Amino acid sequence: MKVVPFQVPKIRQEAFRLQVDHLPYFYDRLHQHAETQIMLIEQGEGTLIAGDYVGRFTPGEVYIIGSGQPHVFRCDENYYRQPKKESKVDCYLF
Repeated sequence: MKVVPFQVPKIRQEAFRLQVDHLPYFYDRLHQHAETQIMLIEQGEGTLIAGDYVGRFTPGEVYIIGSGQPHVFRCDENYYRQPKKESKVDCYLF
């Protein structure tokens, strides 16, 4: 699987960036970025691939993804079959 370089958008000079997404599913491409990412899963379930780790993610869990670490939070298939509604929520701190 090819790793996609990802640029975290920055509006101004900031030490931290909080991003809250209300989307049908997570960004589902294996990617990496220079920023360390802290992620809270509020809603949604699926598989996390981060480096050599492969495991389940569920609501209430917090993950810390290191700088440059390839990763993807892939929601379960039922999230892709649902009508496009806000069915999962996640909070990122970069």
